[in-house]
Amino acid sequence: MNIHTPIAAAALLLAAATALAQTTPPPTSNVSVYGIIDIAVSKADTGQSNLAHFSDWQIGTRGAWTMHSSSSARLGLKGSEVLDGDLRANFLIEHRFQPDTGSTEPRDGVTYTGGVRSYNAGFWNSQAWVGLSSQRWGELRLGRTATPHFNVGIASDPWGYEYNVASFAGYTRGGNFVAAQRNSALYLSPKFRGLSVQLGVGLGEGGTSATATGSPNGRNVGAALQYNEGPLWLALAWNDSHRSDAINNRSTMLAGSLDLGWIKPMANLSFGQNNVAGNPTTTTWLLGAHMPVGTGTVRLAVGRYDPAKGFNPNAVTPGATVATTPNPYAAFPVTNGQATAKLGLGYVHPLSKRTSLSADVGIAKTETYSRSLGVQTGLKHVF
Repeated sequence: MNIHTPIAAAALLLAAATALAQTTPPPTSNVSVYGIIDIAVSKADTGQSNLAHFSDWQIGTRGAWTMHSSSSARLGLKGSEVLDGDLRANFLIEHRFQPDTGSTEPRDGVTYTGGVRSYNAGFWNSQAWVGLSSQRWGELRLGRTATPHFNVGIASDPWGYEYNVASFAGYTRGGNFVAAQRNSALYLSPKFRGLSVQLGVGLGEGGTSATATGSPNGRNVGAALQYNEGPLWLALAWNDSHRSDAINNRSTMLAGSLDLGWIKPMANLSFGQNNVAGNPTTTTWLLGAHMPVGTGTVRLAVGRYDPAKGFNPNAVTPGATVATTPNPYAAFPVTNGQATAKLGLGYVHPLSKRTSLSADVGIAKTETYSRSLGVQTGLKHVF
């Protein structure tokens, strides 16, 4: 047998495969699965000051060890299709769940029937949208989307709005908790010399009632202007929500960060205004940072929450009574002038690109109330 025969055959097969790969067009559509699954264990002492403005299912009741999802565990599908040239069709649907119990994550509020609490939850009640995009004209999303105000706020919290005793979710929004808008259209512009714009509107379909987590059924309008070039990020965001309780229906946010390599400082200053007669403005601010230490990252921040008249930051639903709210601090109502100061510190240690361990501590003090201390540790896997 000629030794060159199999070598020549292999060479011909390799050449044919290479030619086929060069002539086969790239796929015009794709769909991928993604998600986060994590478990955290936390405990807050019996102090009366609000640690993070979260519900009991998010960080637990006071004085008890609680297991929960910290990063808001989720399962999502996303995809795109090339339509013509630069034009693409895109979609995203995202389900959030509680891995400690296997149940759907409560979203969009709490209702009470005969004193029994129940959560309003939908399977895709995180994000669910379809849209069109191009590098030249930007992107349009239709469905349930995050508000521009929320997108800026989450980028300026060192904990990214995690369900964490150290998180500063309540200290970046000027008292406004509108995170998602239903029946919405969201436009994201292309970036031009570092500048980009987000514009969103949620239609008034379904009425004007407010819900416990602040996602309104009524009309919502928001916008954000961002500069992101090199290590510098600056943002200005605004949101106007028409809710039946009219609490904190208008808010403005200034945020920024600067990545210096050895440290990434970040800041947020927000103002909220409701239409209660003679009402002052709610003011929230934070100064925080990410610092690489070893293979991990230290997260730290200080912040303050100055509430306006008519808004109780210790209650999930403004005006709710102790008997009808799942917030662990609702028994200690805060009035205008009683500010809350907070300190958060934590560390994230990566075990791989997808898996990490974390440990955090949060301390808060509201005027006239006792100090609160919370600790938390967790394991996260991203896929």
